[in-house]
Amino acid sequence: MHIKITDVDDSFEYVTSSSVNTAYRETITSITGLRKDAVDLQMVVNEPGTITVSYILNIPEASMKAVEESLKKETTESFNAKLTHEIDEMVGPGVHTQKVLSIELESDDGTIAVGGAPHGFALHLSFVTFIIAAAAL
Repeated sequence: MHIKITDVDDSFEYVTSSSVNTAYRETITSITGLRKDAVDLQMVVNEPGTITVSYILNIPEASMKAVEESLKKETTESFNAKLTHEIDEMVGPGVHTQKVLSIELESDDGTIAVGGAPHGFALHLSFVTFIIAAAAL
């Protein structure tokens, strides 16, 4: 899952903020119903003011369809509203703003990797792309 963010005043502060990171995790767990420990993310500054956020979702095989459907129902507007709410809760209203520009539900090569886990519990790793314009005030 990749999120592209633009118009960030202080990209370094944004990507290193544990509060912003937590807000991104909270947003995706509220959408998917996954546990927090099933969500990982990485934020990378592409160039000044532009950030890519990559999500890795560890999805139990039995939940894959429900999670996929939840993600497919998300619009850029609804994801942005949820993210704004979570960031405002974490750092205060108006400290950071962003706008989701697009959502992509597959990895770059169009595959969803499946791996084995202890005791035969299958995990699906799904990569989704959200492109977000964000600005720190």
